[in-house]
Amino acid sequence: MLSSMRVLVAEDFEVLARSIGTGLRREGMAVDVVLDGGDALEHLAVTRYDVVVLDRDLPGVHGDEVCRRIAAEGGGSRVLMLTAASTVRDRVEGLGLGADDYLPKPFDFAELVARIRALGRRPATSLPPVLECGDVTLDPSRRVAFRAGRRLELSPKEFALLECLLASAGRVVSAEQLLERVWDEAADPFTTAVKQTMRRLRAKLGELGETLDGLFGRLEASFQAQRHFVANASHELRTPLTAERTVLQVALADPDATAQTLRSACETALKWGDQQERLIESLLTLASSERGVEQWEPFDLADIGRNVILDRHQEAERRGIHVDAAFSTAPATGDPALAESLMANLVSNAIRHNLDGGWVELATGRTDGRAIVTVSNTGPLIPPDEVDRLFQPFQRLGSQRARPASGHGLGLTIVRAIVSVHGATLTPRARPEGGLDITVSFP
Repeated sequence: MLSSMRVLVAEDFEVLARSIGTGLRREGMAVDVVLDGGDALEHLAVTRYDVVVLDRDLPGVHGDEVCRRIAAEGGGSRVLMLTAASTVRDRVEGLGLGADDYLPKPFDFAELVARIRALGRRPATSLPPVLECGDVTLDPSRRVAFRAGRRLELSPKEFALLECLLASAGRVVSAEQLLERVWDEAADPFTTAVKQTMRRLRAKLGELGETLDGLFGRLEASFQAQRHFVANASHELRTPLTAERTVLQVALADPDATAQTLRSACETALKWGDQQERLIESLLTLASSERGVEQWEPFDLADIGRNVILDRHQEAERRGIHVDAAFSTAPATGDPALAESLMANLVSNAIRHNLDGGWVELATGRTDGRAIVTVSNTGPLIPPDEVDRLFQPFQRLGSQRARPASGHGLGLTIVRAIVSVHGATLTPRARPEGGLDITVSFP
């Protein structure tokens, strides 16, 4: 269990909630604070927390209901329930709802910290007791790190950063993962404090070798990619908002405006609002895709494919696209909802970027023990060196930025993210006569 724990504090008495948050951050934890049950559920929907400090009497969605949902979803978050009710019956009820521990008010802060750490020692997956890379060793349980036998004097953030990097075992550590494990949602991903912490840690470590240098390099690349993504997302959100305001302001300023012109302006504004809504939904899907698979479940790509084709049949007919499907059993494990999103985006992309009277083919099956889904389509000619760029955010063929009329350019980005979190492989190929063949292979 990483000592850089992620904790959600849900307490409606704001002074107490903020104080707990401040104290836990001083203990080296990443902490988010909410004041009602509804906000708690929203945070839990997008973030995986190691421990949830939950006031039982929350406004909005009651703390009992929040606890039930956490237990039902089985996401691995441990619940420490706080309440002013301290009878044996109250404690039994709280634990019966799915809470992992129960702490009556008033309590000593030191006991709260000890209970949180105790819950954090019940991980969903175990990590090595001591992490090593070259001549650097780190012991999470003792909170000590050594370089060539010499103890390193690290701040809590430096220690947590080094722990995250060593625990990755050479895998790519994204900026989002680092911020989630070491900092919290209040942290600005572009703040100089993040890079300064990295620089201080690197200076204390000295020359560690290619492995750790590679980790830092990939992390820096991840930050640059995040900055690029946020800039594009900002543009895509602000542009239709500006269009809405301009259309309405011009219409209202027209002294000769009629009911018809005002209606037309409103309809235009509604159209841009619909595009913003679709973009926000795509961004939320992308965020949930990159978060990873929290609970692996069996599914069959053939069953998912049938539903996807059924849902998009009318769109294909409207565009004059012939859809052909060949479904063979293709069992896999992972997140069924993400797998459906992957196939839906592949098929939608194939229909949208096609030719009049063109076709789309969807096939599922098994090859060499792996579940396979392939989507092929007619379409414009795609230079082979342009294929990889189509999987970058907000990109489309022949343009640096997607146009809303043809989508926002996030469909294939979502596909790539879902492939990554499932440990699957993605094989796109430009068809010589135009269009794409895209194959995804699940382990």
